[in-house]
Amino acid sequence: MENIHESWKQLFDYHKINLDEIYNFKHIVYPSRENIFKVFEMNVNVIKLVILGQDPYHNPNQAHGLSFSVPTGRKVPRSLKNIYKELLIEFLERKYIFNSGNLERWFSTEKIFLLNSALSVTHNKPASHKMML
Repeated sequence: MENIHESWKQLFDYHKINLDEIYNFKHIVYPSRENIFKVFEMNVNVIKLVILGQDPYHNPNQAHGLSFSVPTGRKVPRSLKNIYKELLIEFLERKYIFNSGNLERWFSTEKIFLLNSALSVTHNKPASHKMML
């Protein structure tokens, strides 16, 4: 939680989130503990757009703290392919090729807040933590 931007401090102080409740279970949880609050590294005052997902991807090596994003080199998930398809139809008049499912540039440069309504998920169990945080 040390990378959370100071603009979120009051929210996190109020809720007193205990990550041990999530990561001390006997099952696998995504994203990693280091990435669960990645989206909150952004200053709340610079957010230009919010994209809200349900919960992180629930398979290994996919979730890394930003909704719909996967690390470079991973297969682009169907949900993100659908987003790319809609972008091409609605906004991009020229042909554009999305080569990666990594949306970190959208987050860091474009200031798009990529938030999941549940910040964690159990391996192979979508929506398993929807009431935890």
